[in-house]
Amino acid sequence: MEGIPNTIDVRLAHDVRALCGLDFDTSPVPMWIHDRRTLAFVAVNSAAVAYYGFSRTEFLRMTMLDIRPPEDVARIVKDVLYPHFHDPDGDLRRHRTKKGKLVNVGIKAYKLRFNDRDLEVVVVDVAARG
Repeated sequence: MEGIPNTIDVRLAHDVRALCGLDFDTSPVPMWIHDRRTLAFVAVNSAAVAYYGFSRTEFLRMTMLDIRPPEDVARIVKDVLYPHFHDPDGDLRRHRTKKGKLVNVGIKAYKLRFNDRDLEVVVVDVAARG
């Protein structure tokens, strides 16, 4: 997954397309891939860059915790420690843009094992409202 920062590994792109039916790099839907153990972003598409306002380089220096309001961090940790925990809010999440604006989004997450890493592909529904 190293290399050209604007694209993802061809094999990983194929796996993402097979999982969620979307082309990662060109999808108009915000998407990212993060490491499930560290929560670090490992890839982010152009739609996510445009929606959240962080550059691709900034995203790749961040974790999922950096786009969540501080009061939601405990829930994220619970989701990571207890992946079968039923969240009463379903797939609705609050995210923070670079400008600090809180936005309600829906998410669909797909687990993926790639190059001996446990990853998660997240597809963001910016039209979801709480």
